Amino acid sequence: MPKPSTLLISDWLFGGSGKHRLLSALLAGQPDQTWQLTQLARAAGLHPKGSVDVHVAALRQLGLVAGSGEGYVLVPTSPLARPLKLLLRELDSLADAPVDKPPL
Repeated sequence: MPKPSTLLISDWLFGGSGKHRLLSALLAGQPDQTWQLTQLARAAGLHPKGSVDVHVAALRQLGLVAGSGEGYVLVPTSPLARPLKLLLRELDSLADAPVDKPPL
């Protein structure tokens, strides 16, 4: 796996691999699955004391996730759920590579 400072082309749209992996885990789960922050962090390969709470707060603002500290669920009727699933599927089908740096 590339070092964390290397941004992969499949992660570019998400600003980093953590957000990409978190969305992938959330969207791949069961539709009625309730997630604790630590479960989401583990499923996404993130540190449980990291920025998972910030990512989930943003997903709540977007209407993709509902819940509170007691647990979070994917909102399958969110207008973002289906397009994000399709986008993730397409990104997973691509050959991954580091993002090219512009010439100096």
